[in-house]
Amino acid sequence: MGRPGPTYPGPVLVAVAVVPHPPVLLPEVAGDGAPELAELRRACDRVVADLVRSGPDVVVVLCSGEVGRTQDHRVPASAAPYGLPGPTGSILGLGHTVGSRLLDRAGWDAERRVYRTVTGDPVDLPPGRVALLVAADGSARRSESAPGPYDPRAVRFDAAVARALAGGDVEALGDLDLVLADELWARGAPALRSLARTLRTQQGAAVEARVDLDAAPYGVGYLCASWTVRGAGE
Repeated sequence: MGRPGPTYPGPVLVAVAVVPHPPVLLPEVAGDGAPELAELRRACDRVVADLVRSGPDVVVVLCSGEVGRTQDHRVPASAAPYGLPGPTGSILGLGHTVGSRLLDRAGWDAERRVYRTVTGDPVDLPPGRVALLVAADGSARRSESAPGPYDPRAVRFDAAVARALAGGDVEALGDLDLVLADELWARGAPALRSLARTLRTQQGAAVEARVDLDAAPYGVGYLCASWTVRGAGE
């Protein structure tokens, strides 16, 4: 479901969705299990549907990870790393796989690209109307049952991120402390900071923001947010 009509000569960011990327968001991984994540799945679908409805020419899926914005978007999304049937060999990473599946579910069948960042710097957007799907988990040290050892700073860190996403606070999100984020196993922080710093490059941009879900069912921070960007490039 692409956007009909003219394209634009330069990059114009029109919408952002932020989702987490736990493997259980993939139906073939979750099966009939993890009913506690039902609302998370619904929230992911809502914000990605908003992204598609914004009418982009291209969707960029942005994740944290070793720098490599030119990763081939034709590489298949696969659950093979989790012991399930699917393509093997050169496959998309988890964040890009989850993002790709969410776009499929929203009916997006036009151009998509996959970028990664480890520094949190701005990314070079492709020409035209661009929607940015950011796949980013929060901290993974929020409870005794979390993947990492409990750290009381983790809840405060995720709360600050949630406030920034809910308020469309580009400055706060763009100043995320990546050293602290690494200590808290907040692996999505570079992508979130990159989102904000990319938006800073969009002259005249104003953000309408909402957070659809803020939860930590397994001691890992999961946020679903939707941003509508108006006035960019004007």
